Amino acid sequence: MFTESLLATVLSVFIAILAVVIVILFGWFFVWKMFLIRFSFIRELVYGSSNGSAGKTKSDVPPTPLRRSSRIRDLRARKS
Repeated sequence: MFTESLLATVLSVFIAILAVVIVILFGWFFVWKMFLIRFSFIRELVYGSSNGSAGKTKSDVPPTPLRRSSRIRDLRARKS
């Protein structure tokens, strides 16, 4: 009786820890794909040096998308 209770407790703790780890990994992957990959500094930390000496080469890393604020677009539209 005591061993069944102990086994159930250990199993439930293991499942709870596994669920938390899975949620954290899924959250990190989501944040990486949506936000962090845009920063070259973070990419360099994860992929390694961008000079080709270690890790992935520069061509393997996705390019950083260019972003312009609406204020700059408005100024350029006024000039033309």
